[in-house]
Amino acid sequence: MVNCTHVRILAQVPCARSIFEKRYLTVKPDIDLASKNRQFGVMSVLFALISVGLLILMIWKSDKLVALGLADQVYFIVVALVALSASLVLFGVLRSTASYKGRQMGGVLTLSGATVTFILVLVLELYAIPKPSTFSLTVYTHGEHGPQDIVLRSTGEVVLRLGPEVRRELIRANGEAFFPAIPASFRRQRVPLWVDDARFERADNTDPQLAGQSIDITVQLRRRIITGRVQDEHGNPISGVRVDIAGISVQTDEAGRFDIDIPRQANQETFDLDASLKGYLHQHISVVPNSNPVVLTLLRSR
Repeated sequence: MVNCTHVRILAQVPCARSIFEKRYLTVKPDIDLASKNRQFGVMSVLFALISVGLLILMIWKSDKLVALGLADQVYFIVVALVALSASLVLFGVLRSTASYKGRQMGGVLTLSGATVTFILVLVLELYAIPKPSTFSLTVYTHGEHGPQDIVLRSTGEVVLRLGPEVRRELIRANGEAFFPAIPASFRRQRVPLWVDDARFERADNTDPQLAGQSIDITVQLRRRIITGRVQDEHGNPISGVRVDIAGISVQTDEAGRFDIDIPRQANQETFDLDASLKGYLHQHISVVPNSNPVVLTLLRSR
């Protein structure tokens, strides 16, 4: 026991005062060191398991992550979790030390322990690891019946507008067009894209988003029209002439003109045209859709 008289006397002698404080006034830590180490160890294992799970996901669903443009983001999270796990082991369990001190925004910034290593890893990842400046894109074209319906083989072009630049790539044997070295600034952007072909065009004119490494687009036969004029041997227009093409019949108007929309399912390149009117000789010719207007001259029957 230490009574009050002893305390007052010892407090007046410096040496005795120091011995007294060490023996009787020392405050024990509230949290046991072993308990803190266990907490840091559990947190480190937890972050390590999460990072391993994300790595397995990257390997298992690599194609999907690349297609969605999420591979870089998942990789960043994995590296951050590994850095945090290692920092907790070094500075929480093994009691290593590290510190940084500098002036920031008019004040003094002091960092120590796991925070230093964690921030260093993130900085190195952001600035030391080179980021891709370009990416490639493959555009797959197919018909209205799905990806197996390849209607364009080694014919036509896919056209891509990248800002002021317009790029054209030939459609290859399996209906695909390959665009190399697209600037990374166009990643996840919507850009105009169309098909340049004499017979086919895009079925949907919505601008696609460049989110992955490939795009599927559906093509259909172009709208094809045959227009023309029927006249007599003197060049005068003949009205009421019956014109038959691809199972469709129309009659010429007062100016002797006609136009016919060819059904998309009729996919041949040339069509037979028949023109007839009572009192005139029948006329039969071959015509090509979307070409120059047809001029037919009907002669009177004898």
